[in-house]
Amino acid sequence: MFLAFFMGNRPKTKGGIFLQPLLPEIPFKLFVHLSIFESYIKFYNMKNLILTLSLVIIASASGLAQQAPGTLQLGIVAGPTHTFVRGNDNIKTEADFRKAVGISGQYQFNKFFLKTNVLYENKGYVINYPEEMFDTSDPALFEPTGDGIYTVDFRYHYITVPILVGAYLRNTGLFVSGGAYGAYLLKDDLKTERGDKQEIERDKKIDLGVVAGIGYEHALSTKLVVSAEVRHNLGLANNSENKDYPVRNNSTNLLFGLHYKLTAN
Repeated sequence: MFLAFFMGNRPKTKGGIFLQPLLPEIPFKLFVHLSIFESYIKFYNMKNLILTLSLVIIASASGLAQQAPGTLQLGIVAGPTHTFVRGNDNIKTEADFRKAVGISGQYQFNKFFLKTNVLYENKGYVINYPEEMFDTSDPALFEPTGDGIYTVDFRYHYITVPILVGAYLRNTGLFVSGGAYGAYLLKDDLKTERGDKQEIERDKKIDLGVVAGIGYEHALSTKLVVSAEVRHNLGLANNSENKDYPVRNNSTNLLFGLHYKLTAN
C-alpha cells in the first residue's frame, strides 16, 4: 500500500509504529493519520468514505475561505437521489432513484461557511415479494403478473433540513461540508405494478442522521453562482414502528444549484 513508500526500512517499535519519519519535514502524526486513512479505504464503502473525507478535510482546513467573510447566499437546489435502506437482514431490498428539490442558504465566516437547506426528498426502496408472502386480496393492486413476483415500491416523502459546516479549497471552486440532518415524514405510500395504495402510520415521523458532501461552484457574475454537489446522508434513527423490522434511511444526492449573493466580493 501507499504507506510502504514512506516506511522503507526505518526503525520500528515492537508494535510496528515508526520511531522517526523518512523525511524531517513530515511529522510523526502524519504517519498515524495515513495509517488510519488506509484502514478506512480497506473497510469503508465509497458512500461512507464521502462522510469521512469531508469531515477530515474540514477538521484540518486552515485559511481556505473562497467567499469574502460576511457573504450570504440564497438559492435553489434540485437533483436526483439514489436511495436505499439498511438495518433489516430479513428482507432483501433494492435501491431506487428518486428526487430532491428545495432552497438553500449559506453564510461565510472567516475560514468556514455555515449552510442549510429546506428540501423535499423522496426516499424509499423496492422489494420483490414472492406471491405467497403478500396479501393479494385487492385485485386492483395485486393482480398476478404471471411470474409469481410482486414488485412493491415503498415511497417516503420527507421535508429535510440539514445543518452543514464547510470549507472551500482555495482558488479551486471545490468545497467540502459535513453535519447533521433532521427530517419530517409528510406521508408514506407504496406503488405496485397495478396501482397505488397509501400507507398510514407505518413509519415514524422523525428521521435523524449525519450528512457530508463534496462539491464545486462557479461564479457567473458578482451576484450569481452555480454549484454541483454530491452529498451522502446516513440515517441513524430506526424509522419503523415495528421493532422487529428496523429500517434506516440512506441516500446520496446529486444537487445542482443556482445561488444569489446578497453581499458581493
